[in-house]
Amino acid sequence: LVEMKESKYNSIFIHRYPDGTLGMIFGVNRQRFLESLYDPADPKSLPVVYTRYMTVALAYPATLASALEIGLGGGRTASYLNRHMGASLDITCVELDPEVIAMAKKYFGVVENANMRIAAKDGRLYLRENEKKYDLVMIDAYRGTFVPFHLLTKEFFTLVKQRLNPGGAVAQNISPGPMLYDSAIA
Repeated sequence: LVEMKESKYNSIFIHRYPDGTLGMIFGVNRQRFLESLYDPADPKSLPVVYTRYMTVALAYPATLASALEIGLGGGRTASYLNRHMGASLDITCVELDPEVIAMAKKYFGVVENANMRIAAKDGRLYLRENEKKYDLVMIDAYRGTFVPFHLLTKEFFTLVKQRLNPGGAVAQNISPGPMLYDSAIA
């Protein structure tokens, strides 16, 4: 255990594994869930398989100049895209928990710059309060084993669609094991 932090929303644990990687783990209801993995020896890598799959979403928008990521966690996907896309992609990340943002910056190599900004806010509220449109919206918000309910409603997806540029695309991380999986797919 490298550090443990209690926030308003999470019990956050940073672990260093024998291979040198760092894990961001959330404690929920006496269980712990790996949220992000980072290899400081290879900061360009995406060690968690689903994060590599999320990057496939870049192929779908008709144009790709702006992206919104809801749910930062360790910030690996956004940092990877920022590193490899550079100035050609403007990225906004929205993370509910300011302590998660602080830990991502401290341990996971997350750096805000002119092309990547982070807002500490609930993703749905962010969409409601900001009229900006995006070419790509990536949704990767989890609470333990499930996506928060308010990020799975018809109203939420209607709001996401309203924030897409014509020809835009949405990618969402949904594991087949969690609660509400069938509803999320529907």
